[in-house]
Order: sequence, then structure tokens, then C-alpha cells
Amino acid sequence: MWVLIVLSGLVVLFVLSLCIPIDAVLEWDSTKQPRMRLRLVWLFGLIRFSPRRKTRTKEEPPHEKKVKKRPSLTKILKIVTIEGLFGKVAALVKSSLRQIRIADIEGDIRLEFDDPADAGLVYALLGAAYPIVRYTRLNRVSIEPVLGDEIAIMGNARAVIRLQPIRLVVPALKFIFSRPAFSAMKTAIAG
Repeated sequence: MWVLIVLSGLVVLFVLSLCIPIDAVLEWDSTKQPRMRLRLVWLFGLIRFSPRRKTRTKEEPPHEKKVKKRPSLTKILKIVTIEGLFGKVAALVKSSLRQIRIADIEGDIRLEFDDPADAGLVYALLGAAYPIVRYTRLNRVSIEPVLGDEIAIMGNARAVIRLQPIRLVVPALKFIFSRPAFSAMKTAIAG
């Protein structure tokens, strides 16, 4: 009895953890190095992760690459040519992308041009688009064309993209339990 209570509690805890949104914070600043930064934030800011490049020290020898067995070209062609697989993958990607929400976006960007005609053209295009943009989330992004010595983009911008993992469960299950996905798994496993 206690085992069932503990297992059901773990299942409920897992489902609740899937309900907590994951935020991807993209920051761009032309004055800092690196210019682009990505941070993943989960559990309402308690857990933060910033992917970084691995830098090897001079003392550390390079790791030996393990030889991985790659699938043959005929097997890949069999999987790719399964009837209906492309449509199911496209539906999975489309429904997954629908679940992504832009929570916040802001920026202050200066476009420098060396030619006054180019600066005037961009200023006219931005001015014509302003009545439409001011009713969207992009109204907190200011883009200013200016004259300068060279063509450059200066400024900073920040975007927060939010995703709730629980919303991906239904599209993933629809894909996994479809006939083309079963055929692809069967073909991949078969020798």
C-alpha cells in the first residue's frame, strides 16, 4: 500500500514539474563579448543554466573518439520513404512550435548607415510599419536609423521565450503511437 502511495506521489510530482514553464532568455548586446547569450530558466528562476563552449586546457590531451556504428544508407532511405512519416513529423513540429510563447521582448537598436539615402529608406519603411507594430509585442523595440562612418548594428535586445513541457505531451504521444512512427521504429530496430 505504501509503495502505491509513494509511486502515485512521484507521478503527481513529475506531472506538476512538467507544468512549470521553461524560459529561454536570449540577450544581445553589441558592446559585450560574446554578443549573444542564452540562458535557460526553470522553476520560476531557481534553476538557471547557461550553455557554454568547452575550452580545452593545453595539458589536457584530446579525448579519443569512439567509433559509433552508423546506420546504413539503405536503412535510412527505408525510414525516410515510409508513407505518411513526413506528414506526421511536420504535424509534430507544427504543433510543438504552436506551444512556444514569446513572454517578453524589448530592445534599443541603432542601424548605422554611411549613405543618407539608405538611412532615409529604412526610416521610411519603419515609419510606415509603426502603426501596425505598436499594437503588437514589438512596441517595446525601438529601431533608429542613423548616419555613421560605416554600416553597423549597435544596441541591445532581450527576448524571453516560454514553453510549458506538459503541452508537448499530447503532440508527442500522437506522433509516437501513429502507424508511420511504428513502421519507422520497426525498420530502425530490424537488422
